[in-house]
Amino acid sequence: MSSKAAAKKPASAKGAKGKKADDGKSKEKTIVDDLTLKLAAATTEIEGLRRELAHRDEVIQRLKEKNDQFRTAVAKLDVQLAEKHQDRMDLAADANLEYRKLETDMKHKIALLEAQLHDVRAHYEATTAQMTKAEAEARRTIETKDAIIEEQSTRISCMATEFESMLNETMDKVSRKIQAAADQWQGDLALSPDNQRRLQEFTASTG
Repeated sequence: MSSKAAAKKPASAKGAKGKKADDGKSKEKTIVDDLTLKLAAATTEIEGLRRELAHRDEVIQRLKEKNDQFRTAVAKLDVQLAEKHQDRMDLAADANLEYRKLETDMKHKIALLEAQLHDVRAHYEATTAQMTKAEAEARRTIETKDAIIEEQSTRISCMATEFESMLNETMDKVSRKIQAAADQWQGDLALSPDNQRRLQEFTASTG
């Protein structure tokens, strides 16, 4: 009876140490899962920032296209105004009633064209100011987003390094505990060849 009780004590110690190893693995898995979730969240945020920057680029491109259209309209009105002035000079040679009527009509048309040109130029200047402001805001946004992306990238890199360090440290601790337990078991009693082979395989898989 005394020899059987002595044989049961190492088995009980082995069970307690095995439970500690399982607890260590559970904590390690929790740390790995937490870091994995943080990495996924950071990656999702970076993708959202990139999509927002692409949208800003599209808005700026549309504003540039509108600006080009306004420039073309202004150029056309300038040509028309020059042509009307030339017509006015040609009609100056005719002093009859027909000339005066045409001159009156021409002046009215010129006044309308000048008013339109003034409106178009004002609109053009407002659009140009708006585009300049949008470009400045886009540049500030891009700089801010670039800084955020760089910060997130640095954070991800630090998290990966920390994760690797923690994982290596945990594996080293587990390996040392297993080796210490194995040394103690081998010193306390002679294991059967089958148990020795299992112990060596488990130690090699965690090393």
